[in-house]
Amino acid sequence: MKLNFLLFLLILICSLAGCTHRVKRIGYNSDTPVSTDCDILIKKNYNYSENEVKVVGKIKLGDTGFSIKCEESDALKILRQEGCAVNADVINIVEEKRADFLSSCYRVTATFLKFNQATQASQISSDENYSEEEIEDRVILDKDRKKGMIIGSIVTGLIAGLITGFLL
Repeated sequence: MKLNFLLFLLILICSLAGCTHRVKRIGYNSDTPVSTDCDILIKKNYNYSENEVKVVGKIKLGDTGFSIKCEESDALKILRQEGCAVNADVINIVEEKRADFLSSCYRVTATFLKFNQATQASQISSDENYSEEEIEDRVILDKDRKKGMIIGSIVTGLIAGLITGFLL
C-alpha cells in the first residue's frame, strides 16, 4: 500500500514538472506561440554596441529535476521560438552548461537582441558552432556521456552495496 502511494506520488510529481526545460523569462512575456521559421541568428558572447542593438529580453533554460527532453537541440528550439516571439534578430548565448553529474540537461542563458537598423542583421551570420551538424554531434556526445555516468553510478552503487553487505 505504501509502495503504491509512493509510486503514485512520483508519477504525479513527474507529470506536473514536465519533461522539458524550466524556462525563466526576464524582461518580456511570451504568450503567443510562434513558429521557428523566422530568420534569427545565434551567436555566443556577441560583442555589440548599445547604440546599434536593443536588448528585448533575456531567458534562462534549466532543469526541472524531472526533465528528460532537454538536450541542446531542444533548448535551441525553445530559444528560437522565444526569439521569434519577441521579434529578435539575434540570440546571444552568454552562458551554457553541458549535462553533468548535477543535471542531465543542457542549460543556457541568452539575451535576445534587436538591431536598431534592419540592414545590420544581414551583415552578420550565426556562429558555425550552432550549425545543425555541430549541434547534432554534440548531442550524440552528451548522450554517450550520460550513458557512461549512468553505468558508473550503477557500478558504484553495486560495489558500495556489496561492501556494506560484507561489513554488516
